[in-house]
Amino acid sequence: MAMSTLYKHFKDKDELVITVLLEKFMEWEAKILTPTDSAAAAKNIQGILLFSVVNQLTTPKSTVADADMAIRTALSMLGLSDAKAKKLIEAKLPL
Repeated sequence: MAMSTLYKHFKDKDELVITVLLEKFMEWEAKILTPTDSAAAAKNIQGILLFSVVNQLTTPKSTVADADMAIRTALSMLGLSDAKAKKLIEAKLPL
């Protein structure tokens, strides 16, 4: 595939790079980190959340489901199961 074809799907090169980085963070297997590896987990959680926010703000096609998946991935690095992370994400905030 030609690069020009690839760029047609993104507003600019920055959007392409942000999208690729976010996708790779989301694909990354959380099982390589353990809750005892807190410094590495904190840095990677921060990266996931930052790229998720950037993606939500800069990518018109981004969805709430994309953000939820990123947050669940980050929570899994803290040792939470996907089911517990999903329950936490979907919980209503007390007002």
